[in-house]
Amino acid sequence: MGVKGLSGFKVAVLAGDGVKDVPLAEPIRALEEAGAKVIMITPQGRGTRHIALHDRTNRIRENVELNEADPAEFDALLLSDSETKDASGIDEQARNFVRNINQQEKPIAVVCGQAQDLLAFSQDMIRTFVDEKQRKRRAA
Repeated sequence: MGVKGLSGFKVAVLAGDGVKDVPLAEPIRALEEAGAKVIMITPQGRGTRHIALHDRTNRIRENVELNEADPAEFDALLLSDSETKDASGIDEQARNFVRNINQQEKPIAVVCGQAQDLLAFSQDMIRTFVDEKQRKRRAA
């Protein structure tokens, strides 16, 4: 997707650490190629979150600690199923962040670690996010 249809669109990425984040590499690459600004949301005290070993872009992304992240600043949310499989393990602060994004009726995409075709998932996600951006522009 070489189209820059998401220029100016800000996407929060809330995900697990390390190997669990492998499924996020392709969707993040697709978002960035479409012009979106991707911000990694990092749990407090956990340090920088990255997926560099599996990320072909080898780019350093902006990180914001969860306790400093304002859901109102984002246009969409990308989650890894490693954060959502066991609801009992989800930090209350992370739950509130996701709940706030949902209450603002912003698009949320969840990458499943078992996805057979992450490229197709990424393309569908981009189309959905572009549609949301266009809807907001028309409403303004």
